[in-house]
Amino acid sequence: MRTLVALMLLCIGTARPLGAQDADREPTQHSADSSAAVMPQPLFAPLIPEADSHAAADSPLIAGSQSGGPQSTIPGVDPRMERGDSDDASTAVLNPLPAVAAADFDGPGVIRLRALTPSPSPSDESPGVVRMSSETVTETDGFFFLSTHRSPQTFQQGLRFCPVVSRYDDCGPFRGSTFDELRSRIIPGIPVCIYIHGSFVDMASACKESVQTWHWLKNAGCGQQMQMIYVYWPSYKPFTLKVSCDVNQLGRQAARNGFYLADLVNCLPPECPVCLMGHSHGTRVIASGLHLLAGGSVQGMQHLSARANGRRIRAVLVASALDHDWLNPGHKYDRALCCVECLLNMKNSRDKALQVYPLRLPLIARRAAGQLGFTSRDRYRMGPNGCKIQEYDATGTVGREHLWPCYFNSPRLGMVVRDYVYFTPSRS
Repeated sequence: MRTLVALMLLCIGTARPLGAQDADREPTQHSADSSAAVMPQPLFAPLIPEADSHAAADSPLIAGSQSGGPQSTIPGVDPRMERGDSDDASTAVLNPLPAVAAADFDGPGVIRLRALTPSPSPSDESPGVVRMSSETVTETDGFFFLSTHRSPQTFQQGLRFCPVVSRYDDCGPFRGSTFDELRSRIIPGIPVCIYIHGSFVDMASACKESVQTWHWLKNAGCGQQMQMIYVYWPSYKPFTLKVSCDVNQLGRQAARNGFYLADLVNCLPPECPVCLMGHSHGTRVIASGLHLLAGGSVQGMQHLSARANGRRIRAVLVASALDHDWLNPGHKYDRALCCVECLLNMKNSRDKALQVYPLRLPLIARRAAGQLGFTSRDRYRMGPNGCKIQEYDATGTVGREHLWPCYFNSPRLGMVVRDYVYFTPSRS
């Protein structure tokens, strides 16, 4: 009973009430024939992969639009598709990559995925498609909101990067966009910050917090240029009595979305330095993506086409829901540090959610890196890679809180992450 109560506190510390965002203005919704709209509630209902069958008996399927979560309109998508009433994909604002045709087997327990190749862009006649002119874009007054909810969330369905993209400009609300527009508007040489949220985040909260995160980082930059991509992965699900199963299931799903993060990084211009910033389970997406970019395997799968290839990458882990030893050699994400030039771990020893983090697997789980930090033994085992890690204790700023707004509401913490986001020389 004590374990169940503690795990309920974990969800209370990470979840966002569905009505909490009503007090502030939401992104403006437009009619179906308008190009501006709010991003959708995830509709995909992923199954538990066979590799995780030990939890299948006790874990419910992740709920989609039928769960009673917040509903909204997908930019450029017929409302019937959002409700699941139509199979016509011609109205979706997508630039999907084809499914992996087959898998190559390389040693016991490891499946190497074949390279993904982009498919042709949607035609000009497709509803909702935003076409870019041939003129070079030289402004960064806005960011892209990229959702992976239409990308398969299980390996049995094949890995197919199907991003749903919206654009937020400072002079207006969200509008429909495409992955082609995202790629065309990324300016080579200007840093790109990719932010990934944690678990139990609904679409309405993500839309609101993406705008607030954008302004927080812009204010910290003091006029410097930066490009931001907010990545939304299907992390919202209703509470059940089996909280530990819910948390573990979302953790595994976060790791699988690391494949799509690796795809996204691989599609950016090589001249763009990239900062990967994540909160809570979003740091697991980052650790998984970095591990894959360095040639590692996640849940027995490798990504053949995505590699760091000398790209400048920095990482910021905030309230990280990772075991503190998972970056050590021989552990789950031991290659993650190989392709970063530096990593900032923002920890909070009083975080009420991370204090009960080990109870999700009481016999084998370690304390979280976001609560304990990386120990001296961890750094010793990491060898030279351990020197890449710097830590900042945010306990005095956020207290016992865990939610992301407690961090982006602090200008002081914005200055702490500035050198990592804007790739300025460190003052330390």
